[in-house]
Amino acid sequence: MGLLDPVGPEEPRTYWIRRAIVGGVAVLVVVALIVLVVQLRGGDDTTPAEQPPPTAPSLQPAETPSDSSEPSDDPSDDPSDEPSKDPSGEASKKSSKDPSKKPTDQDTASKEPTKKSSKSPSKSPAKPAACDPSVLRTTLTGPKSITPEKEITFKAGVINGGDETCTFTLDPDSYVFRVHSGTDQIWTTENCTKWLPKVEVELKPEEDVTWKIDWTVQRSKDCDLVDTKLKPGTYAANSLLDKAPPAQLVMQLK
Repeated sequence: MGLLDPVGPEEPRTYWIRRAIVGGVAVLVVVALIVLVVQLRGGDDTTPAEQPPPTAPSLQPAETPSDSSEPSDDPSDDPSDEPSKDPSGEASKKSSKDPSKKPTDQDTASKEPTKKSSKSPSKSPAKPAACDPSVLRTTLTGPKSITPEKEITFKAGVINGGDETCTFTLDPDSYVFRVHSGTDQIWTTENCTKWLPKVEVELKPEEDVTWKIDWTVQRSKDCDLVDTKLKPGTYAANSLLDKAPPAQLVMQLK
């Protein structure tokens, strides 16, 4: 009865307030003790819990060698082998290819001059300039006695009277071979240029060249020959080159 109904000189309310304060203080003390114990235990628990993170990195390197040692039996599955092979392979390829390419470039560079040098001598020298007709001397030889419709052969030619080598070309536009009797023209290459041979030659100073011209001792009309026989008399063959002195051969037809 004394606990529930306080007895004393003071009012019951005062006793209840005192009891509440004492009880509250007791509760606070108990709570404080509990919190202290929890903190102490929590500190002990967190300390070992925080220690594994530093040890975790040390365990990972230990596990990676064990992992790398296991797939060492199969090099194709080992990622550590692949990077080691690739750089070495690329380095070996580069080292093997790069030096080989450089000599080949040098070889091609060294070969190109040899090709050029080998080609340059093979090129033929420039052709000498065309002969100046004014320094050429015409020549003509052949029979002096002829017979109607019996073919004869003339040898016409030129001599280089200049001081330098030149190129002579027998050109129908600048050369004519003609046979006439007085003012009567009998036969000429002007009627048919195919009667002229092709001549192109380099002539040194005082060097000559000759070519043949055949004549059947007949008149010509275009590229045809007239069957009418020529009358006996004097006939002259002329080798005519523009701007050069002519050469003439006098013949007798019996």
